[in-house]
Amino acid sequence: MMLVELPQQSITFDCDIYVISYMQMWDEVKTYEEGLTMPYFTKIQVTNMRCKLLCEWAMHPKNGHKSVILHKAIRNR
Repeated sequence: MMLVELPQQSITFDCDIYVISYMQMWDEVKTYEEGLTMPYFTKIQVTNMRCKLLCEWAMHPKNGHKSVILHKAIRNR
């Protein structure tokens, strides 16, 4: 088990985005600011990551509700 220092989110409801992003990016190399293994994210980056994940999940071939989501998205455009 390895304990590493990671940047912390500035608000309490983004922890899921940080955890998922860190899991996707993890390579164990300290290449970021202050010797961290992960970068700091701006609020805009976190919003973009949230939107990207939502789109990936909504459009996933195994999502049984994909057609309902698309219909509602088009209707509410």
